[in-house]
Amino acid sequence: MDNLQSYSDESLWQLVSSGNEYAFALLFDRYWELMLKEAMIKTGSEQDAMDCTQELFIKLWNHRAQLTIQSSFRAYIFTALKHRVISHFRAAYTAKMVLVEEYNDPLEEHTDLMDEVQAKEVATLVATEVEKMPSKMQRIYRMSREQGMNIHAIATALDISEQTVKNQLTTALKRLRIAVVQYYGNMVPLLLVSPILYSQVVFLT
Repeated sequence: MDNLQSYSDESLWQLVSSGNEYAFALLFDRYWELMLKEAMIKTGSEQDAMDCTQELFIKLWNHRAQLTIQSSFRAYIFTALKHRVISHFRAAYTAKMVLVEEYNDPLEEHTDLMDEVQAKEVATLVATEVEKMPSKMQRIYRMSREQGMNIHAIATALDISEQTVKNQLTTALKRLRIAVVQYYGNMVPLLLVSPILYSQVVFLT
């Protein structure tokens, strides 16, 4: 397999259009945090930002064969995020204005159950991969995830620089993302696990 990490965004997207999941994983890895930060600025809400960013990547993957990106991929995805944020708030406003009769949908309940099962499976995979990390990296990761400590607090507690903490967390999260992609071979679990892998690095700084 070619070293796709050296490919440009546009070259990767051409591969994605043909169904290359690894190429999509690389674009996801390059732009997830950037899009999440941008969405946070536009929405002012961590949850709304997470929703908009996930919806954006899901739409990109689901419509990969039909999407023709004529400008740069970076320009396209920023514009797409802006429209996604607008659509998100429009949908939220409509939901508030329209009275919807509540009902029980067996299919929806089944889907929720499958999501819960898959989330537990991903959490188990992440826990296993964390155990394989070098001791220093593992300790920093656990302080961030399990103890909820931000980067400054971790650096102070361990008497190391904040940049060292960031570097260790970035490497740890990259290892986990690669493990998830290799295990599942598709993007749905990666999108499902994204709040676990990304949220605290972006917001707890």
